[in-house]
Amino acid sequence: MLSTANPIPPEDHPVPPPQMLEHYERILPGAAERIVRMAEEDLRHRRELEHKTREAEIALRQAAQDLEQRKLTEYYRMGQFGQMAGIAVSILAIGGALVAAFYDAPWEVSAAIMGLPIAGIVLSLRS
Repeated sequence: MLSTANPIPPEDHPVPPPQMLEHYERILPGAAERIVRMAEEDLRHRRELEHKTREAEIALRQAAQDLEQRKLTEYYRMGQFGQMAGIAVSILAIGGALVAAFYDAPWEVSAAIMGLPIAGIVLSLRS
């Protein structure tokens, strides 16, 4: 016969052993069915929580991937902007040097104006 010293089932089992269910049923008719139903509801709830947790993890991974993709896209756009700005500065410097030469400015002026894009090119090649 089952000892009544510890009628509480172990934590790792959702349903008590059959002998204990029989004991509960004798003490309170319908208790065994209620205990089993409670265990089924608990199991259903745990599965639901696990499903929601998996969905949240998937959503979190997707959000992280989207953020990384946006960062890469922004980095690419910034690179393109830098290249366009460099081309614009170079064209303006060449134009300025040509205008200085056209107005018979000393050659040092044209050289100084052309030094800006040349220095930019040299610095970009070094890094």
